Amino acid sequence: MNVDVSIIIPVLNDAAALARCQESLRAFAGGVVTYEVIVVDGGSSDGSVRVAKDFGIDALISERGRAKQMNAGAARANGKWLWFLHADCVPHSESLIALKEADALWGCFQHEIDPSSILLSYVELGDHLRARLLGIPYGDQGMFVLKSIFDALGGYPDQPILEEVLLALKLRKRKWPVILGPTLKTDARRWIRRGVIGVTRTNWTVMFRYFVRRRPPDELAEYYRQQQSLPHSEQFHFTSFIIASLAAAVFLGIRLRTILFTTIAEAIIGAFIFGGFGLFVTEWFLRYRRDKKHDTTS
Repeated sequence: MNVDVSIIIPVLNDAAALARCQESLRAFAGGVVTYEVIVVDGGSSDGSVRVAKDFGIDALISERGRAKQMNAGAARANGKWLWFLHADCVPHSESLIALKEADALWGCFQHEIDPSSILLSYVELGDHLRARLLGIPYGDQGMFVLKSIFDALGGYPDQPILEEVLLALKLRKRKWPVILGPTLKTDARRWIRRGVIGVTRTNWTVMFRYFVRRRPPDELAEYYRQQQSLPHSEQFHFTSFIIASLAAAVFLGIRLRTILFTTIAEAIIGAFIFGGFGLFVTEWFLRYRRDKKHDTTS
């Protein structure tokens, strides 16, 4: 059976999120684009497989691991396009039409975090610029790719973390990603649970340790799991955000008076790098002062 788009959703104890995602898929215009939904379960214990069956989908059972699950779904897929969705994503009803008509080899969708906030709007903008200027979308931006290209590259690398980033790095060597206009909503649950600074700090630390310090993926995956269990830590969000924004503004101001960068795009990338670095350093400095004060009084 040939279809236009194969929607692949890896799940692990995502029953509630999967139900919302499946409800949104029902809104797709019938007959305009042919598609199939492939849910790949990694050993859920919360009824995720039952939720898939309630929507008429026989879930695949795979070895646990997002890369393994997505590769298993891709191997079963019949579509020209592979569209990888996280279970907590809610696509727009026009997404499939936009994807079918896309002049691209791969890409992602405009990202929206729901419910939003000022800080999360900053995250959305950063995600958009990272995908457009660096060619590296994350998985919660709804990565899609031609099945022929995906197969030629060998699919996702079989490792427990950063599999989507590594595939994006391979894909951008062939062609820069296209960002489609219909928004893809992502549940803000992990930002609410851990805080924007907490999530950002963890992501940047994992990237730094992998690409700079060359730490093994298994070690980083364990670190990431440990970070997910930490409590919410947003005491200094506002201060950190202001300082990071000022750092970005100063950097852009310097850009106007020097030839450090040759294009506005490079200046924007630099602003976010320095602004994000300011965010990172400020948070750690304030935490250090708080911990030192705690040690002094205890």
